[in-house]
Amino acid sequence: MPKQEPSQKELTQNALTLRKRFLRSKEASAYTGYAESSLRTYRVKGGGPKFIKHGRIVIYDVADLDAWIGSERRGSTSETGAAR
Repeated sequence: MPKQEPSQKELTQNALTLRKRFLRSKEASAYTGYAESSLRTYRVKGGGPKFIKHGRIVIYDVADLDAWIGSERRGSTSETGAAR
């Protein structure tokens, strides 16, 4: 059975998925649940997710946001995390 070509809807969805690999600060805030001001503070002081700065534009790779959130995972409240 020959493989079917993707539909226009599938192509559009794939393009949107690729486009959303990078999020602006407001989108990253919504994605992580952290306030934009907190992300801004982390950019200045360190300890936050990796980011890309191009001129005045700051973007976050979703993979970096996921890794940063995952690094905060704990099994109990007595476990210590990395210092921020």
